[in-house]
Amino acid sequence: GEQQSFNSTQEKEEHLKNFTAIEIVNTRCPHEQTAMSVILAILQTKNENDSIGGTIVCVCQNVPTGLGEPCFDKIEALLAYAMLSIPATKGFEIGSGFEGTKMKGSEHNDKFTHVDDSGKLK
Repeated sequence: GEQQSFNSTQEKEEHLKNFTAIEIVNTRCPHEQTAMSVILAILQTKNENDSIGGTIVCVCQNVPTGLGEPCFDKIEALLAYAMLSIPATKGFEIGSGFEGTKMKGSEHNDKFTHVDDSGKLK
């Protein structure tokens, strides 16, 4: 994997401090107030002898075009495989996800393009 780069020692120390704080709190939520809300909700639900679910968001930036195989091992398929391998996972969305099922193709999909004999898009 690509290593994190820092502009200064102070920036690196701040990153490590934040990373350590995230790891200490068992929710691994990077936002302290939200982490505390999650912990309180878990404790309250546990006291009621029940359980709750949650949602996580993963953002991938600057992903190279064509990452993964074009058909069966697309990056989306590999991510879904990994996430759905976690016990109790009930859904996985990419992009507009499940909301895309409520739209017509003309509203949701990228427009098809045609490449002419010279290789130019039309």
